[in-house]
Amino acid sequence: MKKILGIISLVLIFAVILASCGKPADPVKPEPITPVDPSEPSEPSDPHEPSKPAEPDSRICVGYTDEDAAYSYSFLFGDAVFFEYGTGAELADALGRGEIDTAVIPTNLACRVYRETAGKIAIIGVCLSGDVWLMESNDEDMRFADSIDPDILYGRTVYIPYEGGAEDAVVRVIANNHELAEGKTVFYEYLPYGEIEEQVKSEAGSFACVPAPLNNNYDIGFSASWAWQNDTGRKLCPIYCVAVNTDNMTEERLAAVTAAVSESGAYITGAYEIMDAVTPYLRALYNVKPSLIGGFMPDDGIYGG
Repeated sequence: MKKILGIISLVLIFAVILASCGKPADPVKPEPITPVDPSEPSEPSDPHEPSKPAEPDSRICVGYTDEDAAYSYSFLFGDAVFFEYGTGAELADALGRGEIDTAVIPTNLACRVYRETAGKIAIIGVCLSGDVWLMESNDEDMRFADSIDPDILYGRTVYIPYEGGAEDAVVRVIANNHELAEGKTVFYEYLPYGEIEEQVKSEAGSFACVPAPLNNNYDIGFSASWAWQNDTGRKLCPIYCVAVNTDNMTEERLAAVTAAVSESGAYITGAYEIMDAVTPYLRALYNVKPSLIGGFMPDDGIYGG
């Protein structure tokens, strides 16, 4: 009996094995792949992502520094994007690179960047305000003077925030007008803004050459614009100007910026008027130190007002 049951079990096992070795099922055909047209935008995988990139910001980009002339300019544009820079040189370089559309920058640096960018910078206004001051502390002889003559710089050290900026330019012109020679009868040293005040207050007889309103941190001094006007008979020292990057500007945007500058009444505008105000100053800088304006007098293309 046991033998018969064993034989039956073996037969059943073989039957199962044979059934499993039957004809395989037909393979599933893959779905056809639709070719993608590269000219058509692909659908985003995440439904929360935008299907198109955001439109670029069409507002004007205005750069400024803490200097009074540069900061005040930003108020002309309510609907704008503002970018702050540490010095006038950084601001001018940013304008040359096209990071910003317009800014008030030192006039001498506008000339340098104009040359470096092969004419991508234009001056559309000259600031009627914005000054550089030569200030002093701890000098009894100067403190009680009724009037201050730039000749008082004779034998003194003048501390300047950075090389090639508005302060560097205007103090050299004034010293030259008074026949003060660098390294002989006047001396220049460069220090960051934050270190100049401490240095001048600890070194009797030294001067700080700083923009407004930093002049309020010192005892007494004189305005560079005042000295320039007295020395030359000119009505204005064009230390700062309004400049634009013309590569960034459509005709409509440039017209709008120029109109805002003109209507403000705070700037000299018009190509001829700008040229008349700026050229004597640039020529004086070139005669003192050509590198202050980029090594060459600019051509008339810089005057875009």
